[in-house]
Amino acid sequence: MDAVATGFYRWQGRGPAAGTSGPRCGLTCGSSVSRPALTHTGPVGSAKQLICPTCGNVIADAQHRRWQARVVVTSVDGERVRPTSIGLLMALARQRGEQDRLDWLQVHAEELVLDLICPRGHTVLTAVPDLVRTMRTTPGRWVTPPGPLGPNRPPGGPA
Repeated sequence: MDAVATGFYRWQGRGPAAGTSGPRCGLTCGSSVSRPALTHTGPVGSAKQLICPTCGNVIADAQHRRWQARVVVTSVDGERVRPTSIGLLMALARQRGEQDRLDWLQVHAEELVLDLICPRGHTVLTAVPDLVRTMRTTPGRWVTPPGPLGPNRPPGGPA
């Protein structure tokens, strides 16, 4: 049984002849076959800067990881941008009479939505799945987040 198990793992390129290192394979046959060390061969994800569609300033930095899907968006101030409540955004859009923004929010009601604010006061809403798709398909370091523009806000302050 030892010879068969050792030969099988050598055939796969994981036996002692392959020069691998790492933990034992855990077989009960008592062979000293070891598993290859796991190494990462490709990029973990992408990191891009989000650009304001109105003025061209950097709004935030975004990092995307494909496996264990995760998007981390950090504002220019260094604060992590968290998704905003759709109900709150819809109430604000109704209050301000912004029908195009309200329609967009109704279409994206089941998705995570980020309300990004430019240092100059411009705002843009973007759904996380749309942002990830744009980050993956746009070459270069800069990405303009997809989504409707909002009303200007006073720079550095809440709405």
